[in-house]
Amino acid sequence: PVAEQPIHVTTASVDTDTIRVSTTLTGKVEAADSALVVAAGTSKVTSVAVKVGDYVKKGARLFTLDTNSISDAAVAQAQVGVEMAEEQLAVAQTNLERAQVLYENEIYTYLQLEQAQNAVTSAELSIRQAQAGVDAASAQISDSRSQINKASYFSAPIAGYVTEVNVQVGMYPNQTAPAVVIHDTDRLEISASVSEYLVGQLH
Repeated sequence: PVAEQPIHVTTASVDTDTIRVSTTLTGKVEAADSALVVAAGTSKVTSVAVKVGDYVKKGARLFTLDTNSISDAAVAQAQVGVEMAEEQLAVAQTNLERAQVLYENEIYTYLQLEQAQNAVTSAELSIRQAQAGVDAASAQISDSRSQINKASYFSAPIAGYVTEVNVQVGMYPNQTAPAVVIHDTDRLEISASVSEYLVGQLH
């Protein structure tokens, strides 16, 4: 009879281990803390203290606005209205005096005298209205200057590196874009898109 050949068997002890799955993801590294400094108001920029790449501490000056650039044209225009109303009043008063003389001499009727008196009253009312316009324009300019004074000095809200500067001396700030952007690169965050299959396996 033919002898059976021996079968060689290799054995190993059973153990537990962790199966690791690795993959390559594309992401974006961003600063954990960022600040967008927006310039409110319509005043010109008088100074810019930073440029892109500068490191600034919290509270450092970034730029300033001109607090004296508010135009007084509205007040001047309203004042012209007052002067015109005063001239109209002077004319009306002269006409009233003439009408009174003519009425006393029975040349003017009472109706004509009354019309002259009404013209004076109307002119006086026009002066009061024009003066109210001057007061309103002055108050509006005062409020505008007060608001700009509060916002004329712009400082860094956080410490970090300046990555954008969108203001220049002599120019008006862009209302649709931040004047200065600051990123704190001491703490960074990575954002990436991960499939649902891998989400539960991330550690």
